[in-house]
Amino acid sequence: MKETMHSVIERQKKLVLRSGPIYVPSQWVSVIKSAKQKGKPYIVKEMSTEDLSKDIGTNFNMDVNGEKVLWNDIKEIRVDKANPYTLKLRTSFNNMDYQIVRRETRNSNFNRMELKKAYDCPSKIRVAKKCDLLELFVSFFFWVCDITRRKLCYFVISAKKWISLEHIYYDKTFWEEKMIKKLNLFYATCILPKIVDPLYGKRLLISDIREPTYIKEKINERLTI
Repeated sequence: MKETMHSVIERQKKLVLRSGPIYVPSQWVSVIKSAKQKGKPYIVKEMSTEDLSKDIGTNFNMDVNGEKVLWNDIKEIRVDKANPYTLKLRTSFNNMDYQIVRRETRNSNFNRMELKKAYDCPSKIRVAKKCDLLELFVSFFFWVCDITRRKLCYFVISAKKWISLEHIYYDKTFWEEKMIKKLNLFYATCILPKIVDPLYGKRLLISDIREPTYIKEKINERLTI
């Protein structure tokens, strides 16, 4: 029996969380794209505020049987090209039956309808949520500063068949003018990478590849001595 898309993504999520937390929603794109091990990867369609429209669903609150549609619980919306005014809805992937909503009136001309933007700007977040995000940003900033203040650091660039170590020596102009903004963006949108921290300062061993949490712990140990 083939695994469903949702179980495959769930399994990949658990693997990713072993190496570190998922900080921002954009990280889910890479998680979903890399979830499928065989065949073509999943296609993720990213949407922004400008992609959302309104004034096209004034009577979608009841289905053809007169039952209320719980839009907050909807898991799947299916539209058939042959019946463009009919929506098939499901609130659970375990349920094989669809809730049918039909939107078709004689006075409506969908070919001439001009869609209006649902939002003029991105929706605001709650104060508590903003505080949580700022705390996460502090951790991003910590890693950026920790890298940019080193006299020598290593970046590991790897693929399936090769691996490359890039030696980056301290250069204030290079970090401040070219790299700090990029690193802030990288840590805010990507899964935290592994950082190479040679134990002996010169040679590099496989065991020297450390997670950022390990480096932070070692720095804290030095500060408390």
